[in-house]
Amino acid sequence: HSGEKLVASKGIYYFDDLLVPTGFLRTHQSYLVNTRYIRSIKKEQELELSDQTIIPIAKLKISEVKKALLGK
Repeated sequence: HSGEKLVASKGIYYFDDLLVPTGFLRTHQSYLVNTRYIRSIKKEQELELSDQTIIPIAKLKISEVKKALLGK
């Protein structure tokens, strides 16, 4: 993982449908996260990834994120 940013012409909903079945998790309206790289939940509304990146968790997604992580 190079840290390179990619730009796509499709909306995140398109990728949500494709990637969630392969181990990705929608944490926020702007974020899809590969669950293999999640290190921990911080402050109830943030995820820390293995590279120390902090990703927000939307209030409406907190229970879904916790459920997905406990099922890992």
